[in-house]
Amino acid sequence: MSYKRNHLALAIGALLSAGFASTTFAQSTDTPPSSSQATNLDAVAVTGSHIKGAEISGVGPVTVIDADEIARSGVVSVENLLQRLPASAGFAGNQTNAYWADNGYGTTQVNLRGLGINRTLVLLNGRRVVNGGTGANSSVDLNIIPVALIDRIEVLKDGASAIYGADAVAGVVNIITKKKFNGVEASVRYGQTFQQDGDEKAVDLAWGMSSDRGSLMAAINYAETGTVNMADRAPCSLGEDGGKLECVGSSSTIGGRALLADGRRVNFNQDPNGAANAFHTYSPAKDNYNSNPYLNAVNPIKRLSLSSFGNFALTDEVRVFTELMYTNRRSDQLATPGAIGIYRPIRIAANHPTNPTGQDLLLQRRRLQEPGPRHFYQDVNTFRTVVGLEGRIGTRWDWSAALNWGRSTGVDGSTNIANLDRVDQTLNTSICSNAPGADIPCGNYLGYGNLTPKVLDYILFKSRDNGGNDQKSFTANVSGELFELPAGFVGVATGVEIRKERGWRDPDQLTVLGIANTNKQDPIAGEYMAKEAFAEVAVPLLQDKFLAQSLNLNAAARYSSRRPPAFE
Repeated sequence: MSYKRNHLALAIGALLSAGFASTTFAQSTDTPPSSSQATNLDAVAVTGSHIKGAEISGVGPVTVIDADEIARSGVVSVENLLQRLPASAGFAGNQTNAYWADNGYGTTQVNLRGLGINRTLVLLNGRRVVNGGTGANSSVDLNIIPVALIDRIEVLKDGASAIYGADAVAGVVNIITKKKFNGVEASVRYGQTFQQDGDEKAVDLAWGMSSDRGSLMAAINYAETGTVNMADRAPCSLGEDGGKLECVGSSSTIGGRALLADGRRVNFNQDPNGAANAFHTYSPAKDNYNSNPYLNAVNPIKRLSLSSFGNFALTDEVRVFTELMYTNRRSDQLATPGAIGIYRPIRIAANHPTNPTGQDLLLQRRRLQEPGPRHFYQDVNTFRTVVGLEGRIGTRWDWSAALNWGRSTGVDGSTNIANLDRVDQTLNTSICSNAPGADIPCGNYLGYGNLTPKVLDYILFKSRDNGGNDQKSFTANVSGELFELPAGFVGVATGVEIRKERGWRDPDQLTVLGIANTNKQDPIAGEYMAKEAFAEVAVPLLQDKFLAQSLNLNAAARYSSRRPPAFE
């Protein structure tokens, strides 16, 4: 069953600025414009408004990070640029991601004003970008945009739902790419921390040519970031105890923590040189597990990007433009060894040959330290293509129309995942055997070092998930000046957008069946179609008057008809 939901969004406001010519500013120190800059008054669209015009600014505060500032920063990822902004707040995916939570391992996003990544709209050259990650995601993966291609980043730190849609409640990040230069440009960057880790490498090669009729640019970009281990920065996790910060660890211990039939909680041997069947009363301070050596503060990412941008004047008034982008992102994360007993209870009878307690017990947690840590991995491909026309009507009106198709597909998973059915089989003495060559070896989970390589080979597997996102859209806009008032021209803009979004994710079959020592997940798939129209007007009320350099009335309205997601 499907139905339509209609929305009408309105935003009306008056902006008063005294002593400021524009709400757009750079993060760096102010630099007086050169004479050439002062005379360049070509009509441009400022993030926060679809209305083009040199005297019209957006409806909210906009921060601009230009190419020079990006070059001085030395960063190799958009994430590092945007997450340093004061407006970035709350949780957003980044290189420290170790677990899949809605947007995929290794996926990086921006969260303006702490309202959520799905409330911050990310645009590329003023147009939407397909969501990225490991499938069925809700935000753009910033990894797909090479820093070397960026001319500037405009960040609108205010809600703009009526102008851009419901996912711009927190604000808008508009990344503007370079499009025009002549010759060949190559650059190499390298850096590392003072601790000789977390190295960053980037190699960029670009070629371009331009003429009065058009321009063409192609680029290859490769970036790689290294690892920073958590234990190199903090030897252990800290927690408050009696008003002091103390080391705290996980209760999933390497020897195994169990509850006996008489109510006593015990922990089994954790010393590789200790007695194999030893156990003692469980003590958090003594037995808990320090996770920091098996976690990274920064996880490695490798990114290869190919891109091409071109435009050509069909006539003096009409120009065709294209954007082609492809990015492959490979990333992985170090994670602590997995633990059994979390997702399925493990009961071991008093007479079981591995049970030294003489009582029935419930094995609550047993960390599988013997095979070492888990390694999450991702291999994500994203492409985006835009083809459009833009032009002018007379001297006061501009129009554009574009087709936009983006698609991301990813494969991800983890090593050293335990098959819980096989764990049960290795404890079932009626079907397991310690004889050489036995199909099902018997396992001893009570005490560190008791699990043999044969048992580990039998119970562990490498998971493999896959998923993706697909976005197709058509946009058409027109903007211009209606008539002139004493304070300036009345600007208007209107346009339509038709967009289809689709996402899917298919976890590993053992994860779907709930027999892996990880969260049970079900396959998901959904899509929706959005049809939207907007109108915007900017009315200059005062200009260069007492106590007011400019006073403008901005109003915008958007109509949205959306068929909601239908998940399977």
